Order: sequence, then structure tokens, then C-alpha cells
Amino acid sequence: MSESAPTPVPKWFTIVGVLALVWNLSGLMVFISQVTMSDAAIAEFTDEQQELFRSIPSWVNVAFAVAVISGTLGCLALILRKSFALPLFLLSLIGVLTQNYHNFFMSNALEVFGTQAVAMPIMVIVIGVLLICHSLNAKAKGWLL
Repeated sequence: MSESAPTPVPKWFTIVGVLALVWNLSGLMVFISQVTMSDAAIAEFTDEQQELFRSIPSWVNVAFAVAVISGTLGCLALILRKSFALPLFLLSLIGVLTQNYHNFFMSNALEVFGTQAVAMPIMVIVIGVLLICHSLNAKAKGWLL
């Protein structure tokens, strides 16, 4: 019984995967920075920012962790051409949406940080959706095993 050769992928596929991995690793670093932030660092915030930061529920941090860890693993799976990249990216997007639901609708983050609190979360959501679309396309073309 012979195995068929994997479908060749264009070079840009790996480049996209590596860039997405760098993006997700930077998100992972932000997460680690946030959950390990010292009291001295928090003291440098305005009073409103300190109150907002200290009021983040643990489930929001869990959603943040799910988002960045599954996104990072999804990128590694994508680079390795594994089909489980898609469910990892879906899980990551669910984490992102859960985290941002709190930020947009359950906290006063927009009042405290203004419109700058919107740009990055929207970019994260858009990139998450694009990674899902990219994975779906790659799966349809037989690039993911």
C-alpha cells in the first residue's frame, strides 16, 4: 500500500504561519506581563486604570489565556500543516470574544482608556477571523493533513 505525497504548498503559506506565530507570541507575552504585573507597576497607572485592572475577573484572564495559548498552538499546527490548526484558531477566537465581551460590555474600559481601547481588540478579532479563513482555505486545498 503506497501513501500519496502531501499536496505541495506555496512558500507564502509558511511565511503567513510564521508571521501569525510572531503575532500570537507577542499576545502571549502581553498575557504573561498582565498576570504577573507587580503592585509597583500597577501603582504607576491612574486611579481609574488601577481600579479597572484590579477588578478584572479571573474568568477574563482564563479567556485571555485560552485565546493566546490556543492561537499560538494553532500557528505551530499551521506551520506543521496539521488540520487541528482550525479548531485551535476557533478556540482562540472564542477566548478573544469572551475577553472582549467583558472589556466592551461589562467594564468601563472605554471610559477609562477612550477609543484607543477599541483599536487593538478589533485588530485581534479581525486577525483571528482571518486565521480561521486561512485554515479553512488551506484545508480545502489539501495543504493541511
